[in-house]
Amino acid sequence: MIEIDLQIRNNKKFDGKSPLTNKFSIEDINILDNIYNICQDDIILKEKMKLIYNNNKFFLFIKNINEQYKNLLIIHPNNKISLKYLTPFQENETHRVFGYFRCSKCKNKWTSSASWKNKWQKCKKCDSMIYPYNQHMLKKNNIDYTENISKLPHDQKRCGKCIEYGTLCC
Repeated sequence: MIEIDLQIRNNKKFDGKSPLTNKFSIEDINILDNIYNICQDDIILKEKMKLIYNNNKFFLFIKNINEQYKNLLIIHPNNKISLKYLTPFQENETHRVFGYFRCSKCKNKWTSSASWKNKWQKCKKCDSMIYPYNQHMLKKNNIDYTENISKLPHDQKRCGKCIEYGTLCC
């Protein structure tokens, strides 16, 4: 389900200002075959999925997986699928993570090593509050050079967590 979550978030039509309002057609999600194959390990779920999947009822297929695995997605009428959480990272709130941002208003892109669970950052060009479309844990030893080109100080005026707590978040 995390793969579907990231596929939705990486879609060019994805709106970082209001992630939960985005609804995509289930038929547009091209990873359903992979999910079906992953489910083969669970014998009971496998039998349920075989009946549903073979009849091409994607709505029921995803709904059953959703109930079984408590994943990140919500199903809507008319075979539409959307996100359940504002950010992809949903683990411990005390961990900052690396985030990738894309402003849907002005198309500005940026990354931040001070990204948090369900927290936004303001775009430097248009001041829109944008949630990250992708996040991953910070790497301490094996740092990717492209993600750490400059070590600029954290921009407290644009960070949702800093603004919320009134102090530096990291």
